[in-house]
Amino acid sequence: PNCHNLIDNNKLINKYTKEILKKYKQEHEKRIYYITSLDSKHKTSIIRLSQNIRGDNVAISDEEIRKAVLTCANRYPSNGSIEFDLNSLPKIMNKSDWLTAKNKIDEVVNYSINPQIESKSIQHVSVFGLACIPILIYLGSCLSDKIPLDIYQKHRDGEEGWLWKTNKNKIKFRIKKLQDGNKHNKVSIIFSVSGKIEIRDLPQKAIKNSFVYEILPDKNIPNRSLLISKEDQMSFRSEYQKLLRMVERKHKNAKKVNIFPAIPLSVAIICGRELMKDISPALRVYDVDKKKYKFIMEVKKI
Repeated sequence: PNCHNLIDNNKLINKYTKEILKKYKQEHEKRIYYITSLDSKHKTSIIRLSQNIRGDNVAISDEEIRKAVLTCANRYPSNGSIEFDLNSLPKIMNKSDWLTAKNKIDEVVNYSINPQIESKSIQHVSVFGLACIPILIYLGSCLSDKIPLDIYQKHRDGEEGWLWKTNKNKIKFRIKKLQDGNKHNKVSIIFSVSGKIEIRDLPQKAIKNSFVYEILPDKNIPNRSLLISKEDQMSFRSEYQKLLRMVERKHKNAKKVNIFPAIPLSVAIICGRELMKDISPALRVYDVDKKKYKFIMEVKKI
């Protein structure tokens, strides 16, 4: 009744014309028709991980998720999402805090996600992560490769949304060897995607006598807004897989690899998920602490 009273007001007749009202009706009918045309094959289970960043609690809204999966993947969220709420962790984390984060992720994966995958109640997953890079890499290593999965990216281009865009100038990546080591079991990898990491800034103890490789954009300058399309993300994934297979082949005795990541959030999840159980070396993840790179955690596919 309130809407009718508003529209039937003679003073607003020029604002709510017959043409405008028909347009509203057609848009609404079109939206409902589209939503109801999606069958159960288009359902996706939402994984949402959030952690306070620089002391501020962060959240990923249901509306942001609904809009992203519908627009980008023609899917709709199943009832309820699987939550990893790490906002209680302190701004400055110590060794115990990182372990707490890993334990919380293990608990949800082992007691909620994996059983639902085994029972086939989860058949597709959409992942939204807003947290520190090491935590997202660890999350990726825990996610099963038994089901299809979409990883969404929080964009930093002004809109601050999760929608993939169209990129006419598709990003390609390449692998570059920066240093020859004298021990084939010592390998370090620099990820210069969202920023450029210089080898001179790395802890010399970590890279001494080590082969050092870098994965970086082929022609673009590394920056925070580099990956804007799904194709860009897949381009990185393809080159990263190539890098892993090369390390596994050329450095068979390298059980662990040091990594120094400057990467977008979705790429961090990919770095963990693409590891192969009993084949890929463990990742020794470093992160910047007080302007210096510090070892944070070891990530291995289990």
